[in-house]
Amino acid sequence: MESSNSLPPGFAELEPFVDQWAISTEVERNRVRRNSSMEEIRGLYKAVEPRLSDIIEYLNEFPLDDMPDDARQLLRLAMSTMEITPAVELYRQPDVVHAFDAERVEILVDDPV
Repeated sequence: MESSNSLPPGFAELEPFVDQWAISTEVERNRVRRNSSMEEIRGLYKAVEPRLSDIIEYLNEFPLDDMPDDARQLLRLAMSTMEITPAVELYRQPDVVHAFDAERVEILVDDPV
């Protein structure tokens, strides 16, 4: 995670979530989701999910490999929101129901963003 929790103008209300949720890799996003409470997960979901269209519109202004740091933080926050959405909408718990143990899965390709 980046040390700065600043986000682009217009997204400042999401800054309280950056330290915990602006995560650069899929492996780490999944670990944080599995180790977070549903209260923490729902908090992120309620704050970010309604803003996803605005976030996507904003991020589309930049090439993925040349984003300013604040935009990259916003991208990471959006990616974490997409990772936790099934926990909120389907499973109602941090981990996938009746799934293979996530600690036993090895993801070989995980490009940080």
